This record gives sequence, C-alpha cells and structure tokens, in this order.
Amino acid sequence: MKKLTTFLAILLMVVAMPSFAQDKAEKPKEPINPALLVIDIQKAFLPRMFPDKEMAMEYINALIDLFRKHGYPVIRVYQTNDEYGVTPGSEGFEYPATVKILPTDPKVLKTYADGFNKTDLDKVIKTTGSNTLFLCGLSAVGCVLATWKGDRVTG
Repeated sequence: MKKLTTFLAILLMVVAMPSFAQDKAEKPKEPINPALLVIDIQKAFLPRMFPDKEMAMEYINALIDLFRKHGYPVIRVYQTNDEYGVTPGSEGFEYPATVKILPTDPKVLKTYADGFNKTDLDKVIKTTGSNTLFLCGLSAVGCVLATWKGDRVTG
C-alpha cells in the first residue's frame, strides 16, 4: 500500500508539473511600482515617541529621497483625533518641517489606526499606479503595523 501511495504521489507530480510551468510561462510578470506611505509623523505625537526619533527621522527622510530619486510616489497619512486636539488646521496635526514631504504629495486623513479603514487610501494608491507599498512612521508597532496588518472596522 505504501508503494502504491508513493507511486500515485509521484505520478500526480509528473502530470501536474507541466501545467504549473505552463501557467507561469503564460503570465508575464507585472513590474513593481512602489509607493511609500509616511504614517502619522505629526507634531502632537512626537513627545510620545522613543528617544531615538531623530535617527528614525533621518532614515525616513532617506527613504523619501530614494523614492523621489526614482520617481515613485510618497503618500502622507495623517491621524485625526478630536480628543487629543489633532485636527486639520491645528499645529499638532502637521508634520514637522524636518520631514521631507511636499504639499503635492497625496494626503490621506484617517481616524483609525489602520490607514485603509474607512479612508480613500486604496483609491489614492491605485491613482498613482502603485502595486507595492513600503510603510514607515515613528510608531512601527502602532499605526504602521495596523495599516500593514489591516485592523479594519466594518460598518
């Protein structure tokens, strides 16, 4: 019985392998068109960030420079929160001047940790033609992780 099972498994692999190879050969690979999401680097949140935030800002700015150098989009994501006074137009809502974002960079406002949850982020990404995302921010275990993971609220 064991020999029969082994034979059938090998036979299945031999029969199925050409169809897998054919499927891969027929589908041309789509080129990678990345976008950089810069998430919640707002003045109101900076005091709560870890002590090495200046070094992190250097890395984030280097990523922004790299994306711009290659013509890839940089998308700004902002958290709004009435409870903390982080609302559009308030000083705490804005990114510090040290972050190399531009007023022409697409901007998304969110009220949940996940940048996709009840926002137009997906539409903005598709508008840029991007199919691959790189995420950065000062709270990698907060909103960056929630955006990557997809903590969406339905309803």
